[in-house]
Amino acid sequence: MGMVAADKQTIHLPDALAEPRFTDRRRQQHSKARTMLGVPLLRDQNVIGVVFMARTEVKPFSDRQVELVTSFADQAVIAINNVRLFDEVQARTEDLRESLQFQTATSDVLKVISRSPDALQPVLEVIVETSRELCGSDGATIFLLRDRKFHLTAVSGPVPRHLASLQAEAAGNR
Repeated sequence: MGMVAADKQTIHLPDALAEPRFTDRRRQQHSKARTMLGVPLLRDQNVIGVVFMARTEVKPFSDRQVELVTSFADQAVIAINNVRLFDEVQARTEDLRESLQFQTATSDVLKVISRSPDALQPVLEVIVETSRELCGSDGATIFLLRDRKFHLTAVSGPVPRHLASLQAEAAGNR
């Protein structure tokens, strides 16, 4: 496979042990492969893989068999490219969907602000709810700093236990 990748061309070794360029004798002794065929998977003259076939006996592949494997290698490259392109389109579609969600959420928050110019709580509640949904979070909270203390002001989702106990403690200190 290394020779195929380096040469960027099909290599057919009718008898690997008779081929001076084939130096991986240890692997050959383990696999017992004698006849080998390697066909590169090429995209833009770059090797992205290799179709490798071997026989344990010295029995060269016919020209027709080499052509067949070469054709399959070309088809594999097309399939790989198609999947890559599909994945890129899916990623772009997801990015656009997420962008649209963010724009819609921003618009929703701005609507609440415009409807409640004198009320802060509805705006904060929409912000935590929308943030939690868009980010896939179990919960979201807004704390406001007043009198050098943080106060739980808006919550979306269940209030975590440690926050509930802080909230109860703060209520007891009033």
